[in-house]
Amino acid sequence: MKFILDTFKKSFKYLLIVFINFIILFFLFYLSLDSLTLKLSSGFSELFEFLKMIGISLISLFFLWIATYWFKTFKINSKRKKNIFLIILTLLISSKFYYSYSTDIIHRITSDKRIMINSIESKIQKNIEKYPYSLSAQKLILEEYEEIIKRNKGFPKIQKEAEDISYKYSYDGFLPDYTFRLSFQIPLNTKLDSTHLKFGKISLDTINYKIKVNYLEIKD
Repeated sequence: MKFILDTFKKSFKYLLIVFINFIILFFLFYLSLDSLTLKLSSGFSELFEFLKMIGISLISLFFLWIATYWFKTFKINSKRKKNIFLIILTLLISSKFYYSYSTDIIHRITSDKRIMINSIESKIQKNIEKYPYSLSAQKLILEEYEEIIKRNKGFPKIQKEAEDISYKYSYDGFLPDYTFRLSFQIPLNTKLDSTHLKFGKISLDTINYKIKVNYLEIKD
């Protein structure tokens, strides 16, 4: 029993450092999200990010445990020096997360286009319909669709002449299967740029002197 208590006392410091670091990361991640990102999300990306934070915490704990043997090898007995080293080591291991979340937060706050983006986000949220395992939006302009694909990297880019944009994205729970339907219009004399529409089927219709592009992408 005494051995267990002694082990816990020695480990508590390392667990505390890792736990505080995890809380800070989680708080920064929460601040990096905006309302539109949350509305567009299926929840899996946030879950995956949460699991990554747990993973980096376990890695940090492992390296802190390794560091204790390094202290013994080089006979470092100063508690202050050891604590400073362990904190710096934990921050270095998690530095990629700190950089990613911080840059997202700074961009949200300081972007010169923040007012315009807020207006676009507000319009998008009114046009988006969210159901269990599906998302759809109707009659988007190009700037609105571009804001959506910034938050969902899997959606294809489309050409600058596109207008009257609609999409429906259906996914199959925890499975990677999905169906993505996209439609938009371009002027009749404009050539379709299909550079980013190469993973699905394209069909074209002519409606009121405009070309309607229908794109279907299925993964099963």
